[in-house]
This record gives sequence, C-alpha cells and structure tokens, in this order.
Amino acid sequence: MAIPAPRHDETDKGAVERALVTEFAARFRADIDITSVRSGDPRLQEPDVITKSTESDAQIAFELVRLTGLDETLATDALTRKFDKARQGLYAGVDAAGLELLAWSDRLALPWTRVLQRVGERLAPHNHGFTRAWLWNRPDGLDTYDEGVWLWEAGRGISRFD
Repeated sequence: MAIPAPRHDETDKGAVERALVTEFAARFRADIDITSVRSGDPRLQEPDVITKSTESDAQIAFELVRLTGLDETLATDALTRKFDKARQGLYAGVDAAGLELLAWSDRLALPWTRVLQRVGERLAPHNHGFTRAWLWNRPDGLDTYDEGVWLWEAGRGISRFD
C-alpha cells in the first residue's frame, strides 16, 4: 500500500503520518493498538502520532522523519532537527519512556546500507531523547529494493528487525 507524499497543509500531513504508523504497526508491531492511532497535538507538546500498547495500554508516541536520500547531508539534517526538538523538550507532552522515532524512506538515491551507517552514527550517542528508532526502507512500488525494518536501541546499536 503506497502512501502519497504529504502535502504542506497540516490535515494532509497528519493523515499521511497516521497512515504510515498504522501500516507500520499492522505489518511489524503487534504490540500497537492500530485503532488508537491519533495525531499528536503540538500545542500540548506531543509528537506526530500517539497510540497505545496492546500489551499494557501504555502510550507509545512516534515522531516521524522521512529520509529522502537526496544526499547524506539532507538525511542527517532531518534527524538532527528531530533530535534538537527532543532535547529542547518539545515532546514533553508524552512520557519520554514511550517516545520513538520512525525514520522511513520510500525513495533513495543512496544505497540503504550507507543510510543505515550514517543514521547509526547519528543515533550512537544516546542523548537525542528517543528510546527507540525504527528505520523503515519502504518500497513505493516503483523502486526495486527490498523492504526492511531495522531497530536502534541504546546499547545495542542497529539490527535488522524480524
């Protein structure tokens, strides 16, 4: 299921973000209640998407970043902006223990292995505010690369999520 690129008005951006998290959860995260997916409220310092755990009813919050892969600088700059927001407390409306980053791409100019290496370098110093980072190489139906999900956790680095 291909998700169209977000337009610039907030409603469409929120709809695309919710659709991405719903698709991601349905395919890879049985611990997420997909019926609870909602957009976060930036006025309440919430990240892009808020949902609940199926295991504990605890809140799981996602900040999304699209890795366009146009070049390495743009990809790492997008992460830096998210890290800066987390360090500045701009996601304080949610429990920090449930704050996760979902970095996704549907079109890359760089090899995915290079993207993983660069993102891993950015995530290594665990001072960015996210408990987990999901890296989702998501085909858009036009490209021929394989889909894959990798998980970063503090002290473990990045590994393929199966």
